[in-house]
Amino acid sequence: MSGADSVIDASRKPFLDVATDISGSLVYLDAGAAEVTQLSLGPAFLLGLGATNVSGFGSADAPPDHGADEGAVGGSGGLSLLPHCLADLSRVLGAKLEPFAIGPVSSSIARELAALPQQGHRPGGAADLAGPDSSSTAAAAGAGAAAAAASGSIGLVLIDRCLDLATPCMHAEHVLDAVFASLPRADAVVPAAAAAAGSGAAGQAPRAVLRPADLRVDIPRLAPLAPLTPPQLPPGNPQPTASANQQQPQQQQGSGSSSEPAAAASAGLAPLCCPLGLSLFHPADRRWLGWLQQLWPKRGKDALLLLRKWLKEALRQERITPGQRSRLSSVVSPAELAGLAQCLMASPEVFLRHTPIVGLALAAAAALATEPPVPSVACTWPAWERLGALERQLLLALPEGSEGAGMLQPMLVEAITSCQQGRLQLGHVLQLVVVVYSLSGDRMPPAPPLYSADEAQLKEALADAMLAAAAAGDAQQQWLVQLECLPAAQHVLHQAVQSGQLSADPAGVRGQLLLVLHDAFQRLRWLAAARGKLRDVRRLMQVDADTGAASACTPLVRQVLTKILLRADNRDLQQPESASLVAGLLSKGLGRLGMFGGMAGPARASISDYQTVLLFVVGGISAAEVREVRAELEEHVYGHKPLVLLGGTSLLSAGDAARLLLS
Repeated sequence: MSGADSVIDASRKPFLDVATDISGSLVYLDAGAAEVTQLSLGPAFLLGLGATNVSGFGSADAPPDHGADEGAVGGSGGLSLLPHCLADLSRVLGAKLEPFAIGPVSSSIARELAALPQQGHRPGGAADLAGPDSSSTAAAAGAGAAAAAASGSIGLVLIDRCLDLATPCMHAEHVLDAVFASLPRADAVVPAAAAAAGSGAAGQAPRAVLRPADLRVDIPRLAPLAPLTPPQLPPGNPQPTASANQQQPQQQQGSGSSSEPAAAASAGLAPLCCPLGLSLFHPADRRWLGWLQQLWPKRGKDALLLLRKWLKEALRQERITPGQRSRLSSVVSPAELAGLAQCLMASPEVFLRHTPIVGLALAAAAALATEPPVPSVACTWPAWERLGALERQLLLALPEGSEGAGMLQPMLVEAITSCQQGRLQLGHVLQLVVVVYSLSGDRMPPAPPLYSADEAQLKEALADAMLAAAAAGDAQQQWLVQLECLPAAQHVLHQAVQSGQLSADPAGVRGQLLLVLHDAFQRLRWLAAARGKLRDVRRLMQVDADTGAASACTPLVRQVLTKILLRADNRDLQQPESASLVAGLLSKGLGRLGMFGGMAGPARASISDYQTVLLFVVGGISAAEVREVRAELEEHVYGHKPLVLLGGTSLLSAGDAARLLLS
């Protein structure tokens, strides 16, 4: 046996020893194993052992420094596992997902998903050659064959979030949008709280975290929203530990204080960010699903009237008389909603029967509050309405050639002044800036909305406002919470306050903030050019032909759905090549040799041929996009109307979208 054969056999032995475990599994290889497999064995060897797919596994260490080799293995992103999650979803649905993509990230995910086995078959098998229904596919030709193949599959449309960051950052006059933006979420890690408690690692800025979609509602007494506290020691323990002694006074005080995580962190215990409360979502309750469908399109006043009506119906069903009779008026206050909901919480039995409507009512009452109960980035309803009015003014000035084009920078500077007066927060201004830069991508060619001099003045105004907020910071460090969507600036100011540099060298801190803002605006300028290569779904603003002003925006998701419903051509929708090697040989190689009667390869189905379409936003979907998709489906009465499913990597609020871009 030659030396080369001995090396190959030695390389194969570790994999052959675990061949039974490899069969039918997704195999991840670290840097060393991936190099050996690529140079000595080849991925086909592992596929021959029965592996469903082979992928590299990134290091869990921190990313390398800027001076390190860019080709080194860095932190593994969550998107690398998204194709495999979608493949698992296809098995749950019992149908193959045929990917289409808009955007560079979505195109990469679509290519990876096309190479993965779905619905229990391997690429290159008979299912890829004949399609889900081999008899109908073989008998049909052209468009008929494509439609027959699509009937047993689901059309998956992957859309990059960066192509439309304006929609999740805008503040429409809908109560559900404010509810989703204001409610806390289970297991949500807030970098600001960790920084304020001093639990962050030294020299490391907090990173953005995708928050889960499990929204939680505070139900006093029955389901309070409070962090979990460590369990008490048994009563018979003669020698309690020091940490237990420190926790006993905290446990005796109850779980209603919002300062418990900070107290736990100061005592040397890691805070448990696990809010209890009541989940807002009740998908198994048909009443809740019906209420949610009616609330989606309703604006502020109409949604509150519906909530009050449903609460009164529940009270009549239980034969409960409210303590304070509500007036039959068209104005519903948060206190009235909370009071009616409290009547349904008189006993646990009544509360359990009407949990969904109690949760919706208390969530709406909290979203409509004029003052937040604790320092938070969540908008109060007056600030929400003020931001919506500012966005409508910005829309008038954004289109190229409009009369108000020179008013963008003064309007944003005025919004910064409103922060210093307490009417807005710095995080809200950053959300407005994201909206402006995202909508400026409608221009041809794409260009930033501000001139370089105006942009420099805006950055200086933001840096001065951050310094002023930190210098006048209160005991609750409200300024720190306001900058949650810009963690780098949050980290700089927090370190400056802790070290005393803010008072000793404010000019140096201002210079650091300007560097942070320079990097953030680099991302914003890239955002303005993100839609530059799109042709059919590039414009988001609805511009009046006479005045040149924009009155509204159409989300990218809705534009894609409109073209699907109308069977219109969408040149921006890309479909990856088939991953079937055998099918490619038959259609391209043997067909050119005159075999199979000179038949061409199977026609590729259009996205409009599928009976079920899944719109999936890579980066997260917002409540506004769900509402717009529902409105489009309701308006489309005649013609092709598939079953439309919506999905995303997370449920985004305005603050989440801005933080994911700027952090």
